[in-house]
Parts: sequence; structure tokens; C-alpha cells
Amino acid sequence: MQPENRQIVILHIPKTAGTSLRKLVQRNYKKGECFFVYEKKSRFTTIEEFTKLEQEERKKLKIVMGHLPCNPLCYSGMEPLYVTIMRKPVERVISYYNHIMTRKDGWVSNNVSLMKYLDESGDQQLSNHQTRIISGLGGIPITDDHLRTALHNLETSFLFTGLSEEYSESVRRLAALLNWTDVTIYRENQSRVKSGINYYSKYEIQKILELNQYDMELYNFVRSRFDASAGVN
Repeated sequence: MQPENRQIVILHIPKTAGTSLRKLVQRNYKKGECFFVYEKKSRFTTIEEFTKLEQEERKKLKIVMGHLPCNPLCYSGMEPLYVTIMRKPVERVISYYNHIMTRKDGWVSNNVSLMKYLDESGDQQLSNHQTRIISGLGGIPITDDHLRTALHNLETSFLFTGLSEEYSESVRRLAALLNWTDVTIYRENQSRVKSGINYYSKYEIQKILELNQYDMELYNFVRSRFDASAGVN
């Protein structure tokens, strides 16, 4: 039984093992108990379609998961508990860049470097995106208000925040909270390009750090709390 019988909203931050987590959700719930929200994916639905659901339809759901913000306006009629997985900001941005370089033709065909993509793409995913999602405030630029709101949300509205770097342990803890019986882990949607953090220059790494100062602070908060709770769940 889920805590207090409340609905769970899983915020899938890209490149944090979210696709693997989605497969776990699909194996532990009946089809009608889940609602998956992903833009531009024909087998899923969009946030606009989700917001149009009647209240009675929403009440039947146990899990809502997707590329969603922690924003109460999206979940009218619900009082959800949130779950997410975070990742070290530098590693997440590099993984995301590698992913884009295999799937976004305009950039791939021009053999765009990481630094050029950071400087010229305007892609929101490159800059404090984890803070953007967890705060639910959206927008550019990310400010101190976003960080304060994200920290408040983590303290008051989240059932669980795991770490991509501790994925197996994160799944174990989450499964215990939600009484999952199938916790077999399969890695999904991994980038075909395998250039990791050591492949890039100190200037590129510094650029990512500058773009993700709030994400670094938020990640460090979650990391400290995750480590402190070891052996509790």
C-alpha cells in the first residue's frame, strides 16, 4: 500500500536512469493505474492531455510519471507525493549532450563540440535543469528563489529522492516504500556515445559547473541526506 494511499508523481529528469525506473513502474502496477507523460512520444501522452483528465479518472491513478515539474497546478484535484532521481550535474549534462549528439540531426551533422553546444544551443537542459524541475517554477534564468523553492519542496512534498550514482540502492529504498515486488533492474536508453567526464577539458567542465551552480547545491543537499539515511529504510 502506498503511503497514506496517496498518489505518486515521479518526476523523470532526463539522463538520470528514468527510463529504467519507468520500466520498473510498468512491471509493478496494472496498466490502468499508471499515466505516463512524455512530449513527442506516440505511445505516451502530453502534459496538456493529462491536465484535461476528469477528476474521477485521476482518482483511479496510483502513479503519474514523466517529464513533469513539481507544480501543483499540473495536478489539480490530487495531493501527490513526489519521487525523483537526481544525478551529479556535470555527468548529467555530458550524458545529455552525448544523447543529443546521436539524435538531433542539425547538431550531429555539424559535429558540434560540447563547448559550442553549451555556448550556442540555448538548451534549457544544460543549465540548472534539475532545480528547474524540482522547484516547479520553470523559466530562465534560474534564481535563488528556484533553489529555495526546490529545497522546500524536497523537505515537504517528496516521498523519496534517489541518486543515479546509487541507482540500485535507490531502487531498493523506493521499492520498500511502495511495496514493489519486482525490483529487477535493466539499464535503458543509454547513450551510444561513451565519452565520459575525463574525455573533456577543464574549461568545458568549468563551463558546465558555471551553468549548474544551483544544481550542484541541490545535488549536494540530496547526496548528504541520502548518505545520512543509509540503513534506515
